[in-house]
Amino acid sequence: MKQLAAALVCGVVGTSPVAACPDTPHRFETFSLPAPALGHAKRILVYLPPGYECTAGRYPVFYFNDGHDLFEWNPFAAGLDRAVADEIAAREGWYGSWRLDEQLDLAIAAGDLPPMIVVGIAADDGLRSRDLAPVPWDGSAEARGVSYGQFVADMVIRTVDRAYRTIDVRRCRGIGGASLGGVSALQIGLTHHQQFGMVLAFSPVLRDPPIAGFLAALWRSRGARGPSVLIDFDDDPVGHADFAWFEAMAAARPQTTLVQTPRGKHTIASWAERAVPALERLFGRQCLD
Repeated sequence: MKQLAAALVCGVVGTSPVAACPDTPHRFETFSLPAPALGHAKRILVYLPPGYECTAGRYPVFYFNDGHDLFEWNPFAAGLDRAVADEIAAREGWYGSWRLDEQLDLAIAAGDLPPMIVVGIAADDGLRSRDLAPVPWDGSAEARGVSYGQFVADMVIRTVDRAYRTIDVRRCRGIGGASLGGVSALQIGLTHHQQFGMVLAFSPVLRDPPIAGFLAALWRSRGARGPSVLIDFDDDPVGHADFAWFEAMAAARPQTTLVQTPRGKHTIASWAERAVPALERLFGRQCLD
């Protein structure tokens, strides 16, 4: 019971890893999980925070769609020269990394975020539009997003909880994503609200009528129940229109926060800048007690 009470505030249960071993860096692990309903396996990338190796503490967990874009480290990267990669990133917003590992290290060291495990579910298999979409849409005539959500809520969470020292409490588990990955995060978090206490969605694709209709129906069906939700819209005409469309629905759920980051764009570089501030807002100061 004492451990559970500590877990409920989403701080690390056990000795503070930063205080116990300040020079121990974060590390990564990766593995593959079969997803029969999707017809293929999914690659899982796991960030373990500084200090994980030298304490017995348990950690909150945040899951992200499009995990292949999250970290500077990527065991399957193409090995491009850094100058070439930078040039491509400047030209094409869809190439690059959220650099979430280095940003988390800084935020954890500063005490702005609790040490946490971050799990990325890769979607660089050519089936992203099909696997993440909850309904057929302009990007794919086939949609397996509901099955994907079940896979995340069941298989991925169960595997991670068994393999790592997680705090297995709903309030200390979140799901996030950007663009179609943000739509998927909303679908998963609202559908599987017994599993997830936090949802983070950047730049969700709401302009597609089937997706907009699906989310509106799901939102109404959940009423005031469900996780804490933070949606960060782009600062452009599409983002402003989506914000206005969602605002009326969000008013019925006090645990929903809508923001529009100034100069926020529909690019990986922009999501990289917005990720840690959004996580800090979702977790709140109570997670550091």
